Amino acid sequence: MVNARSRWLVFSVLLAACGSSPADTPSEASGGAASAGGTGGTGGTGGTGGTGDTGDTGGGSDGTGGAPPAENLTWKKIDTVGPSARTASAMAYDEKRKVVVLFGGHECADFPDCTIENDLEDLWEWNGSTWTQIAKADVWPGPRSHHAMAYDPLRGQVVINGGGPMMGWDGSTWEEIRGYCNFGCPLGRSDHALAFHKGRGHLVAFSGIGSALNDVSTSVRADSYELIDDFWHHIPTEEHPGGRVGSQLVYDPVRDVMWLFGGSSEYSASFDGYPNDVWMLDDSGWHQANAGGTPGDTLPWGRRQAIFAWHAEIQQAVLFGGFSYPATQLVAPLRVPEALSVWTWDGDTWHNRADWFSKDAFRSDQAAAHDPGTNGIVQFGGKNFVDKPTADTHLFGPL
Repeated sequence: MVNARSRWLVFSVLLAACGSSPADTPSEASGGAASAGGTGGTGGTGGTGGTGDTGDTGGGSDGTGGAPPAENLTWKKIDTVGPSARTASAMAYDEKRKVVVLFGGHECADFPDCTIENDLEDLWEWNGSTWTQIAKADVWPGPRSHHAMAYDPLRGQVVINGGGPMMGWDGSTWEEIRGYCNFGCPLGRSDHALAFHKGRGHLVAFSGIGSALNDVSTSVRADSYELIDDFWHHIPTEEHPGGRVGSQLVYDPVRDVMWLFGGSSEYSASFDGYPNDVWMLDDSGWHQANAGGTPGDTLPWGRRQAIFAWHAEIQQAVLFGGFSYPATQLVAPLRVPEALSVWTWDGDTWHNRADWFSKDAFRSDQAAAHDPGTNGIVQFGGKNFVDKPTADTHLFGPL
């Protein structure tokens, strides 16, 4: 059995190999110097094949565009009582009530043996400083994990999908959303992505494991749908991302598009099963925005079950954490996730933000959401680098 010191030595080797410098303290990234410039204009959204000119988003001396200095942002661990340790829960920001909502997840009650594992059905709300548990009512979603959540402004509800009936939470009651299917349906999915596309005006669901209307077999689906009224409609498009599990969707309000990153071909045992391409969904459909390729200084590793969330402070999407094949093979059976740095996506280019890495916040299979109340991203739970479910809350935002 590998002891804690051995685990940390392996982790340190990984950090050195990847050129990442963790914070001096386990609760915060120390930040560092980086050339940047202001946020500036965003340019046009471009044609269907891309996001247009983003060259005027800033203008640092190193040409990195609108990325701010690293010392402006940091990870902070919040010492507060909240949900129990878990993985595979889901979170979404309720724009109407200005709280982050968390539901369910998977617990290992006797770690590390994990002979007792349960799906959870508790509901929590985060107001930017404290967690509040909501008492269970007669109408309730029921235990679930590996589900997805997103806020639907048309309904004024946080919608939960996967692992049971699709339901909406308005802050006081749950109600079932029927979600009728004509030619296909993402109901009953797991490890799928869900987000509201304000440009298209609908909830969008992508891929995951499950069945389709004309195929009851359970497999990874290469499909996407939007919820129009109470009907799921397949998104018709010439280009389309391949099927994957554990991917993330994020809406970009600056460019009025949705970005897709991450996921793996089910639970793949090869590098090819973790694509690092980026896809864009706009009014006309899906378009590949970045073909990916060999990871390194300019491209992140592909990974599943990571944070990929909008950050209003920098007007970019932030990528952090997740689980990837190369590190799995390198340090098995410790299953250390590969993401040893923070990346941002500006709609055209990836930026490696190694100085924003925090070993204490390092997770996979965590829940995360954009939290305007703290001008950042809130993260809860997930697995740390020794595969242990956690019960801590971290914020990524201004100092």
